[in-house]
Amino acid sequence: MSEVPILRDYARAILNAYRNDATHMPALAAELERMEACHRNWLAHHGAAETGTADQEDFWRRCRSSLCAPCHTARTRDDAADILSVFLDAMDDDEEEGEGLRPTIVTFKNRAYPLDDAEQCVDDTITQWRRFSSRKHFKHAVAGYVRGVELMTNHENGTVYTEVSALMLVRKTSQIEHAGGWLKLWRKADDNNPAEKATFEQPDIDTREGYLSLVDFVSRVATVAVRPVHLCEEHPHGVVCDARKLKKIKAALSGRRLILFSRRMRR
Repeated sequence: MSEVPILRDYARAILNAYRNDATHMPALAAELERMEACHRNWLAHHGAAETGTADQEDFWRRCRSSLCAPCHTARTRDDAADILSVFLDAMDDDEEEGEGLRPTIVTFKNRAYPLDDAEQCVDDTITQWRRFSSRKHFKHAVAGYVRGVELMTNHENGTVYTEVSALMLVRKTSQIEHAGGWLKLWRKADDNNPAEKATFEQPDIDTREGYLSLVDFVSRVATVAVRPVHLCEEHPHGVVCDARKLKKIKAALSGRRLILFSRRMRR
């Protein structure tokens, strides 16, 4: 239950920002009502859990808004469970076929965009992944993958950027190495614009340490959209959320395919 007090502060700040917008945007009223009900339901569930009377059926009736803090947490857990299940099934199939696939985990951190260009930032990232994954070197090396896109914010300078995390089943890395490596291939898919390879590992899942590393990273892949902590700002008087920023971030996430299961790792 340690996450509840912190997440509650973020959820309240986001709801307050929605309330500010709803005063002059009546179209938001219905979504706001669903989010408030979802928030009350989430708090009631955790309160009941402490007494052992939680109702799971009620808890899973969520509003599913892309910016709802409780929904983001629950959605991440759902997707992480799906990714792990799909991965284990694919590894079982590979064991039977004897191809020798290696789990490979990678996170790319992209260049920053002004907040006003948040939609372009997300669209460019999704386009970049499509170009990256369509390269012949990638197709030859990767038998299947799950990738997630997370939008990050920098409130100090008013910018946003994306982090793309993927769990891949790699046949062999030699083709990628001949092409200059994963990062070079990723940069080429964005006209050689700056990017960082924040994470790269091929854990040995037959060891406890390697398996735990993979499970931890699965949660990272599943953390799509934007985390509540990145929607809010910490101030001396408490956690606040800017309604203008919230509107731009929501527009950047709406209708985008932020998590993608492909080939041998289809959901």
